Amino acid sequence: MSTLTNLPLHTYIFAGLLGLLLLSFVFFFLIPSFIASRQLSRTNRKLEALNGKPDGAIDQIFRESNTLKHLWQEYADTLHKQSAEGQAQATRFRSTVPAGMVFRPDILVDLPLRADFFKHLPGLFTGIGIIGTFYGLLLGLQSFNVSENPVIVRASLSQLLNGVSEAFLVSAAAITLAMSLTFIEKLVITRLNAKVEKLVQLLDGLFESGAGEEYLARLVKATETSATQNAGLLKGELKQILTELTERQIAATNAGTQALGDRIAASIEETMKAPLLEMAHALKNTSNSQESAVQTMLTGVLENFSSQMKDLFGGQAAGINSLQQQTIDALQAAVATLERMAADVGAEGQRSTSAMAEQLAESIAAAESRQRIMNEQLGSFVEQMRQIGAHSQNEAQERLQNTLAELSERMSKVIDGLSTQVRSATEASAKQQQNLTTQSEHLVGQFGEQAATLVDGVNRAVGEMKAAVMAMRNTTGDAMSKLNNGADTLYLAAKDFAKAGQGVTATLDKSAALANQLTQSAGSVASATKGLSGMLADYNAARDSMIAMVGSLQLLVEQVQRDASMSGNVIARIEAATEKLVEAQKEAETYLAKVSEVIGTAHESFSDGMIKAVGEANRDFHQALSDSVKLLREGIQELESTLDAATSL
Repeated sequence: MSTLTNLPLHTYIFAGLLGLLLLSFVFFFLIPSFIASRQLSRTNRKLEALNGKPDGAIDQIFRESNTLKHLWQEYADTLHKQSAEGQAQATRFRSTVPAGMVFRPDILVDLPLRADFFKHLPGLFTGIGIIGTFYGLLLGLQSFNVSENPVIVRASLSQLLNGVSEAFLVSAAAITLAMSLTFIEKLVITRLNAKVEKLVQLLDGLFESGAGEEYLARLVKATETSATQNAGLLKGELKQILTELTERQIAATNAGTQALGDRIAASIEETMKAPLLEMAHALKNTSNSQESAVQTMLTGVLENFSSQMKDLFGGQAAGINSLQQQTIDALQAAVATLERMAADVGAEGQRSTSAMAEQLAESIAAAESRQRIMNEQLGSFVEQMRQIGAHSQNEAQERLQNTLAELSERMSKVIDGLSTQVRSATEASAKQQQNLTTQSEHLVGQFGEQAATLVDGVNRAVGEMKAAVMAMRNTTGDAMSKLNNGADTLYLAAKDFAKAGQGVTATLDKSAALANQLTQSAGSVASATKGLSGMLADYNAARDSMIAMVGSLQLLVEQVQRDASMSGNVIARIEAATEKLVEAQKEAETYLAKVSEVIGTAHESFSDGMIKAVGEANRDFHQALSDSVKLLREGIQELESTLDAATSL
């Protein structure tokens, strides 16, 4: 207790500064860390109690802390609501961004604990200890008085040793506090970061991700289903219409032919029966002299027969013309229906293709924006680390240079003063004083070499830091090239899908051409009908033309079937393009996962290198400082023994 009360004033001042810094560490770092740790632990326990099933009470979990409440509101705004069919209320929520982008350690840990300030607090303790050490040493050297009186010399030496011991007491206390605070600060930060990471993992486990990929898959599936349904409807309706038209035409032709034959036979039988009977009766009753009368009668009968045949065939031709006109009208109505169907299918295909192209463009734009954000974040991180490394290197070099310069100057002054005083006091101690000067110079040289070694260690740490930054830059460049390749793959898949859409358009154009061919066929049927009305005298020619018309209709049906098969090929190409698009999306996800792994590995290696380099530099600095203090203590002891020897002489 008496030793503490007898300490000089500067010791109490430096001790008060150390105590003030220690109290600030307790009140502004330790106590807030306990509060933050309790809040994070309570939040994690409540999230674990949900068992992976979020409910309406999740908002109550984050109301204990304003920071957690604000971050939860930001994260809740990024959630995507999904509802079942026929229900207005959301049934589940999907995450669109990882929870780690919102719940960051620098917001939940670094800001409340003021980590940017307190991580440099050990350096302040060490600096105060060094200043206290040199201040006590200077006071002791100033009070040292070399005289011929041994009592005065012994008292001066006692004051010097007391000042040095008091100075080293302050330095030892400051270094001990610095080491203890470094251990506590790193331990607290590590535990809190672990709790924040657990909170992020729990939130990611509550909400399923991949909403954008699901909507894209649903869009592709809907497009495939729509194309298949349109092709099936077009094929079925066209086949049904042509089948009905063909059946009606064949039935009408058969009915008209049968009715024409029956009417011709009945008319011939009714018209020729009575004249032939009269002719037979007249032939029996007449002789060769009545040939003129018979010829006159036959001429009248044939003229009557010709007029009746003309009337008969004229009525039949009018019926056939009306029937053919009805057929032409039905074919024109079918052609109009087919044209409307082709236009509707074309419009629907163009809308589906444009919607898919817009969705792909949005996906590619989102991937490019994410890539751009990642590049900016990585660039800013690399720039910050470069600035921190340069700043740390400059500060370390400046402090070492200043310390070495001051120490060299002080030691040179002390050595010169001691040499002058001892040489003037006694000539007998000249050799011993020369030896002391040599040993002191050797001590300073050793201290300079150790300081140079420390500077080399710092330079090696900076070199390792630069190498880690360059490795991270190369890794980032490789990851960005892979992302660009994934984007090119997506572009090729979109191009293939656009080609498939063009194939659908070509098929629709062929359907329109088919409608034109049907129109031309209707015109050919009309011309054939007009030719038939002009060729009623030759029934066989009319039948051949009808057979030719039926054959052309069969050819049209076969052509329609071939177009339907072409539509099936186009649909297969669309499905192949869709599969390529899905594969490209999977490759992009694989590339993103690899990029995340590479960035995580680079960050871990960079962190390990930084910890290792800083630890080695700190350890080398303290080792050099300890060796210097030890050598200084030995020099002072040798100086004391020399002075005792000089006093005894």
